[in-house]
Amino acid sequence: MKSRIVWSTAALALLLGGCSDNPSEPPFQDTELILPFGGSASVPGTPIEVTFERLLEESRCPEDVMCVHAGNGQVLIGAREGDEDASLVLNTTLGARDATFAGYRFELSALDPYPRSDRRTRPEDYRATLRVTAK
Repeated sequence: MKSRIVWSTAALALLLGGCSDNPSEPPFQDTELILPFGGSASVPGTPIEVTFERLLEESRCPEDVMCVHAGNGQVLIGAREGDEDASLVLNTTLGARDATFAGYRFELSALDPYPRSDRRTRPEDYRATLRVTAK
């Protein structure tokens, strides 16, 4: 009898663990989002939406130049869940690469294109890749 109760409890926990508030929405899994400058995306399995709002800094050493230090790329990401919103400042090398919002960790894993000395990149040409994980 005792083992039947343990198995029933374990089965119930597994079933309930996969439930979400919105049954048509798949449960959250770690994911990467590629946001074009000014673009938005929903984080799958969550009610969170993120937006690549601004390029705050682009001082990374061009890939075709030898520099004393690597420099930094910095972006402003807007995050919203219902009535709650936040501004996440994320960096490529100097400063925080990640921030938390609504129980999730947002990390800037790439900022493209990488600078070159023979071209000027406009802000609208940038894409920020975010890695989103449960905190």
